[in-house]
Amino acid sequence: MKGMNPWLLRRPDPLATARIFCIPYAGTGASMYNRWPSSIDGVELVPVQLPGRANRMREKAPTTYEELAVDLVAGLAPYLDRPYGFFGHCGSALAAYQAAVQAEATGLAVPGHLFASSQVAPQDGPTGRFLELDDDGLTDELRIMIQERGGNPTPD
Repeated sequence: MKGMNPWLLRRPDPLATARIFCIPYAGTGASMYNRWPSSIDGVELVPVQLPGRANRMREKAPTTYEELAVDLVAGLAPYLDRPYGFFGHCGSALAAYQAAVQAEATGLAVPGHLFASSQVAPQDGPTGRFLELDDDGLTDELRIMIQERGGNPTPD
């Protein structure tokens, strides 16, 4: 559709009372939300298409959630004109969080809700600690995790 916002698969409903922007998880496109209803009790569910996926495959994918959030919030800014929230599943929960941070940092309306599905709170998860480990440290941590879960890791 000519003139269509690349972040969206369809134009948001101008009569919606509120919106939830649904960000797809790693490796998928916005079409993953095709079977979801377009709205629930007047709240519109708006699938978000990320760069580097589906019809945006030729675009460079951002390398950090912060980088993604800057572009995402700029692209969605015209549609943040009513109460809204972000929904993210798994890794996209982190993208949703960063988008909320970016909206506030740029002086735009902040989301009323942030829905994080299948993701632990940043302070509760080991992810940040894992990013700081070298190869040997990561190998040791993974070996411990496997043993704690009853696995039998093979020796080096």
